Amino acid sequence: MEDMQVKADPYAANAEIKRLATVFKTQRTEQVLLGVLFSIAARIEEEGEAPTPTVDKSGFFNELDFETIKVNETITTDKPIRLVIDQMQDGAGRLWIPLFTDNDEVSKGQTANVVMNLPIRNLLESAYGMEKVEGLVINPFGDAMTLPKSLLQIIVNELKAREENK
Repeated sequence: MEDMQVKADPYAANAEIKRLATVFKTQRTEQVLLGVLFSIAARIEEEGEAPTPTVDKSGFFNELDFETIKVNETITTDKPIRLVIDQMQDGAGRLWIPLFTDNDEVSKGQTANVVMNLPIRNLLESAYGMEKVEGLVINPFGDAMTLPKSLLQIIVNELKAREENK
């Protein structure tokens, strides 16, 4: 009999971010907002990940014949593969880095061609550090909540404080 292991949902602990972002749509209070920010900081501290659409700038995935690839088959290439985080554009033309809390949220809309697990810390640092990006958008196809860089600064400060207290 084969060893059947059930993999834990890597996004289960993102549920609190999703819940609080949804609550914020109707209860726009400082308490709920801080809850979202501290939930993100906690997930970063736990090395939490999020499903993240990425764009294949190298064209590698376009060259693959998915009809002939077998399950668990290793695919190799001698070419560099360049994937970049997909950016979402709002109605005003501003760019945001998406923070999807789970695969259900990703599937609610059309995204880039490759979805990868990325650390939430990387998403936050990308959104905070990219000049033309306004910040993070949580679940852009559902109960979306935007976090401009001024709010991301609160998370950055919280993470620094937690790391200093260790």
